[in-house]
Amino acid sequence: MHARRTVHVPGLTRRDTDHDVLAEWSRRLAEPARLRDLLDDLDRRARPSRPRLTRTAAAFGWDAADSRTRAWVPQGVTTSADAQHEGTVHGREVVATSWYSPTVAGRTEGARVTFVDVTSPTPRYRHVLLVESWRPAATGEPATRPVAVHAGGLAWYGDLLYVAATYGGLRVFDLADLVRVDPGSFGGHAYVLPQRCAYEPEPGAAARMRYSFVSLDRTSTPHALLAGEYGRGPPPRRIVRFALDPSTGHPAATGGTASPVEAFRLDVRSMQGVACLGSAYVVTASHGPRGRGDLWVGDPASGFRRRRWALPAGPEDLSAWPAHGLLWTLTEWPGRRHVLALRTGDWTR
Repeated sequence: MHARRTVHVPGLTRRDTDHDVLAEWSRRLAEPARLRDLLDDLDRRARPSRPRLTRTAAAFGWDAADSRTRAWVPQGVTTSADAQHEGTVHGREVVATSWYSPTVAGRTEGARVTFVDVTSPTPRYRHVLLVESWRPAATGEPATRPVAVHAGGLAWYGDLLYVAATYGGLRVFDLADLVRVDPGSFGGHAYVLPQRCAYEPEPGAAARMRYSFVSLDRTSTPHALLAGEYGRGPPPRRIVRFALDPSTGHPAATGGTASPVEAFRLDVRSMQGVACLGSAYVVTASHGPRGRGDLWVGDPASGFRRRRWALPAGPEDLSAWPAHGLLWTLTEWPGRRHVLALRTGDWTR
């Protein structure tokens, strides 16, 4: 399948959280924490997983409750190889995933990120709730509320976490803002991570992008964010690249707008994730709760080749770990949830 390179995607404008409100809320109701503290306080144990793929390099599953729950659905994946060049944070290899909570009766628990220490053969993990701070007019007091996004993709760069927010662009969280809280006030979560800022589509943009998933490309200069859009109906279905400012880790912007440095159309139905391995792109695509997923491998110039049924049912986001020669992905369906790594050489030859 060939990809069309010359497509238009509007830029993103940055909207910062009111940091005075965030600081005031944190002082009153939260205790500052560090990522190291969190990694020393992982409260759940992953289980062995067998996704029945001959080319799986590694895999694990969630505990019994997380594997079956319909209150939370896993979506995005990133790793410490995205976060740091050396591939570790605080001496550990870490996989992070995002989950969203479906809206029921007009209410949602929001979105969360799970940090998994995969250094050990028996990984442990903990969930962190994503929140945004605000000041209700009725009280004037600082408050937080869940970040109500689909969180279909996740990218970790330095201390920053980028979360895909569909038509809302990208939400950004800084791990320096991590705090410990009373779990009884936050749905059982002992740690929460407040939003730092958002990158949102330009108001009134004609061809706005659906940010269904996001990943990091460390093979480019400068490093870049990749994002793409899920769709089952008529095209377009696009993939875009934003160059990152190496001094800040944020998308490079001109006049307050971050514009894609590359955009192409790839008319693959139900795209769920993208990763870049040098000159090759790898894309996941799903086929419902019963159909196995596909990988598409290629580039916009020479086209993409379909690797049919390469993945279990329900594949989602992608993250490359070049030093290990791995592609991490995960699946979403209750009772059949896997987090797995594929050997890149098996799919890019």
